[in-house]
Amino acid sequence: MIEDRGPLDLTYKIEQLEKQKKILQDACRRAGKKIKELEDHMSSVKVRVDRIKDSMNNIKRWIKK
Repeated sequence: MIEDRGPLDLTYKIEQLEKQKKILQDACRRAGKKIKELEDHMSSVKVRVDRIKDSMNNIKRWIKK
């Protein structure tokens, strides 16, 4: 099918913008999922770091005795 509408045709422009909107929405959803995954990972890393700090402090106290 030959496209007889030019790039300045408003219906053509609207269709292109709707396609672009869908692409951007999909990208935002993927980015949001990844951000959530990274936030969850950061939380678990923080918990591990806190445990390591506690262990280090306990070892330091034990060494001082």
